[in-house]
Amino acid sequence: MRLRNPILLVSLFSFAVWLSPDAEARGGRFAAADPVPARPAGPVAPGTPVFPQPVPGPGPNPGPGPNPGQGPFLKPGDDYGRQLPRPAPAMRGMPGGGGGPQPRDPAGGFAAPADGTGSTGQNEAPSAAGMPDGAAAAGEGGVSLGGRKRPTVRKTRPGLDDWIYWYEVNREEYEDLRTGAYVTEGNPLFALGGVMGKRAGRAERRLDDRQRHALTAAVRQVLVSAQGPPSKRDHWVYTEGAAYIALGKIASRDHEVEFLTRALDPRARSTQFVRESAALGLGQLRRSNERRQLPGTTLERVRTELRRVLGDERYAPRTRAFAAISLGLLADQPSTDKQSVATTSRALTAGWFARGLPDETQVGVLMGLGLIDPAHVTASQRLLLQASMRRAPTKKGSTSALVRSQAALALGRVGGTTDAAAVMQQLADGKGSSPTLEQATVIAAGTLARRHPKLRPALADALVAAHRKATTPSVRRLALMSLARLVASDATSGGGLHAKAARSLRSGAAAGSSGDRAFGAIALAVAVRAIDESVGHEGWQKLRGRALKTLREGLVDRKLDGHSRAAFATALGMAKDLSSSKALFGQLGDADQDPDLRAHAALGLGLLGEARAEVITALAAAVEDARSDQLRMRSVTALGLLGGGRAKDRDRTLGILLAQLKKTRNQSVKGQIVITLARIGDARAVQPLIDVLQASRETHMNRSMACAALGLMGDEERTPVLSAARRDSHYMSGSAVLFEVLDVL
Repeated sequence: MRLRNPILLVSLFSFAVWLSPDAEARGGRFAAADPVPARPAGPVAPGTPVFPQPVPGPGPNPGPGPNPGQGPFLKPGDDYGRQLPRPAPAMRGMPGGGGGPQPRDPAGGFAAPADGTGSTGQNEAPSAAGMPDGAAAAGEGGVSLGGRKRPTVRKTRPGLDDWIYWYEVNREEYEDLRTGAYVTEGNPLFALGGVMGKRAGRAERRLDDRQRHALTAAVRQVLVSAQGPPSKRDHWVYTEGAAYIALGKIASRDHEVEFLTRALDPRARSTQFVRESAALGLGQLRRSNERRQLPGTTLERVRTELRRVLGDERYAPRTRAFAAISLGLLADQPSTDKQSVATTSRALTAGWFARGLPDETQVGVLMGLGLIDPAHVTASQRLLLQASMRRAPTKKGSTSALVRSQAALALGRVGGTTDAAAVMQQLADGKGSSPTLEQATVIAAGTLARRHPKLRPALADALVAAHRKATTPSVRRLALMSLARLVASDATSGGGLHAKAARSLRSGAAAGSSGDRAFGAIALAVAVRAIDESVGHEGWQKLRGRALKTLREGLVDRKLDGHSRAAFATALGMAKDLSSSKALFGQLGDADQDPDLRAHAALGLGLLGEARAEVITALAAAVEDARSDQLRMRSVTALGLLGGGRAKDRDRTLGILLAQLKKTRNQSVKGQIVITLARIGDARAVQPLIDVLQASRETHMNRSMACAALGLMGDEERTPVLSAARRDSHYMSGSAVLFEVLDVL
């Protein structure tokens, strides 16, 4: 289902805010009657759940409070030995123990500063257990290894405005591990994009009916076991939650859907965590392929159930929020008639203005509204979004900064040309508003610009001005990213190059603080990866040439720390700069380099897609390098990226990953392998993952991740259903509901 720091433990996300194998624990709360496993000692891998004492509460969803029913998840790839600062614990994330002390809020989560920037704990040094490579936090040079001094490990924890968090949230755009499973020699997609000969595959990679049945049966068995007496349950509560989200991805029959709706029944014995998982699982029933869509009558029953939960005050705020998000996802399924969409839209709008509705539930409602096809959002609803963004009063009083920011994001997703003026006005007035709203407004402006080509020049000017005037690093950096998205959209559609935007992007990566330059590198890569030989305008090619030169120089700039140079390594891979392959290979092989830089040099090589024998060999060796977990985890992802090409390369990389799945005892690395195998989707990984789920010798954490991975593997969507919600989301807002969505695989 989702992972948190990235691992998707239980269906568990993607994830990605997902982030660190040795992250601190986040609290979770369950019904008093639920068993509370003892917290594991020592560092815990991504996806490992940790449990505080349960907090009972009234109603069908125990655990009232600011963030009831939360429990945590890790994501692979978030491997920095540092935890994403969050204002509240995420419900599904399961970060582990190790790492220095962190400020926490009363709910057990990371305390967030009042300005919403998420910089809490930025200057604290993690303990040795929290370090990705096990190096001590104290001392300038680390420890000695074989007569050589280990590279100094980054001691500070990044704030939410660090480049790594943006990448983790949006990584699915650039890490297309599943391409090879869908593109075969006999498929017309094989010749698209100028990749003829590079994506040839064997059709048997795809799941056959027997494998799909085995996968579904394994997930259902977890849920059947959950219905039995506690003494007979061979599962963890997180495994059960993972199974509900996994089932949503693979359900094809009415009785499978009933497993999900039954868990939402107030009379059921389900914990709040399970109810929340089931609510999100129902949203996973969305299918883009019309042949795979469930019957309209089935989905209408599902929508009716979700509307009931949204309007029922007996349910906890977060459960209602997830029901709203699922309603938004299902609004267009299957070829839903206008009346059904209108009913969903009205239900969301009514929920938005419900008396006394908590902010987190309003966030879910606004997210759901933002997921509806803009054609079905009325002018009056867009006016309500504008009013909410501007701080118009509701029945419960003034709108909070969190709700205002989510209204701005929703307006960016569904707004029309007449709404752009309101967004640009908010940009101009942003200096006097909260950082949370400023951040959301620059994201919304970029989203509107992508959707409406005619608005791009005006919005580009507004974003350039916002980037130049911003006094908050997070606003400045997100404005740069919106400009990058805008430039990429123009390049893809054949539009003209906005000169001011191009200059801002180049200067963002070449000048300023290390943090600004690192974020600028990622933004520059987002912009120029859309520029290829088919974009013939001279200005576009000049931009690409200068951008790649800037990125190559940043990779070797000794004035930058290793973490910032790692952004340039990642950016070169994102930009598909094949001429940087040799430099990245050298950084990967240099044992004296910063672990961050080596890990992202490995990721950069994977993103380049050059599956040379020496690269695969080097990555295979890095997966076994016990000195750095993050190097091992990023190398696992890189191997997955290189497995989508020629059949012999795929066979080799898959063989390496399957061998490591059996061999490794490091839970962080094993979790990354499990999720990578699921994202690849190769049929040969089905049985090994079922074996992990069903093996009593495996930790509960590994079994939960395997359950989530089986759901992802059986999902025939090219990209996870919630990808649209994650892309350009306001992950800095501090919303626990949003973090949960970001963590779902």
